[in-house]
Amino acid sequence: DSLRDAGLRMSLVTGKGPRSLEISFGLLPLRGYFETIATGGRHGNTKRASIELATAGWGLAPSQVAYIGDTTSDIQQARMAGAGAGERRAGGGRPGCGLRQPSRPA
Repeated sequence: DSLRDAGLRMSLVTGKGPRSLEISFGLLPLRGYFETIATGGRHGNTKRASIELATAGWGLAPSQVAYIGDTTSDIQQARMAGAGAGERRAGGGRPGCGLRQPSRPA
């Protein structure tokens, strides 16, 4: 709620297919937080293209947005699109888990 209250626009870009996402939304009612939703498909990782489409729809360059992912490939795809990226580690509140800025490859 605090991101939305701060006036930030949010889009969901997921590798889940439409049916799987519907199951997730049944468990976590988050649909209303996102202006646009892009799901994965049979053609592999489409996150880079989805990020580019979402930002174009907002009239923004990818460099003007931040992407939060939960896998290394998410971060790679966001960076290839030109977006800022951070990784959210799963962990159920254990110490050392949470939002972090992943290191850049050397």
